[in-house]
Amino acid sequence: MAAAGFWLGPPGQLVQLPQPPPGIEAGRTRRGAVHELAGGGAVVDVTGRGRAYRLSYDSLTADELAVLEQLAGLPGPYRLIDSNRRNYLTANQSSGTDALADATGFSAFTQGSVASSTAQARTRSRSLAWSTVTALGATGRGIRLMTDPAAATPDATWAAGRAGVTYTVSSYVRTSAAVSMQPGINFYSATPALLQSNSGAGVAVSTSDWTTRLSFADTAPAGTAYVIGKFFNTTTTGAAITVFFDDLQLEEAGSASAAVLGTGTPIVAIDQLSDTYPLADYYSPELTLIELS
Repeated sequence: MAAAGFWLGPPGQLVQLPQPPPGIEAGRTRRGAVHELAGGGAVVDVTGRGRAYRLSYDSLTADELAVLEQLAGLPGPYRLIDSNRRNYLTANQSSGTDALADATGFSAFTQGSVASSTAQARTRSRSLAWSTVTALGATGRGIRLMTDPAAATPDATWAAGRAGVTYTVSSYVRTSAAVSMQPGINFYSATPALLQSNSGAGVAVSTSDWTTRLSFADTAPAGTAYVIGKFFNTTTTGAAITVFFDDLQLEEAGSASAAVLGTGTPIVAIDQLSDTYPLADYYSPELTLIELS
């Protein structure tokens, strides 16, 4: 895994922030609302969780401070990569839809539909279900880890990435009937334009349990802004089937490690940059980032 740190900026133009000392604050608050019911009681709607990052620095040079001041002075919003976190997928993607109970962060490619399902689950109570709707008469159909099926409109479900970094995508998979699936990664520019698309070998997926884990590693080419995992069929079927995905992961690594809940690469805004007068030509600023989505 690459050295831990923070990268911030427009997609495809991320800059590394100075590494703060231990003790970073990154509290997560609930998004949503409380609705009072006419008959009494209340319902709490949760639409997600957002972090507020507070990065405090000691003894930055003028050049290091200038990096923060440039980001604070230019319009955002920005994408944040926190490589202290393992899984760059969103909570809904990584949990197989348990976070939102819908298919946000997934889309069907070429054939079928995606939905949150309680029919199967490896962890918690849900998984992402790809229904082929009809028989798979050709290969190269499946899911991509983005909400927009046209791959035209990046949002917070598109994992931000950096050129030259090796990424591994993985997922536990099971299926309602025999099929083989291959994992892969698409790299996109900020435009977005597809820069590179590679896949691993097809693997027969279990029809009885969650023992099948698909994983694939690839290195991001120059110009990379986004890293999108995908899982496509490599064999055909005689009838419609459903393939289930759970405990998905995208990480900076050459192979898959233990699956953890994802925290995404969020869209953030700089809420505050507090400057201090220099002490012997060194500065001690504090940078506050608010997660927008």
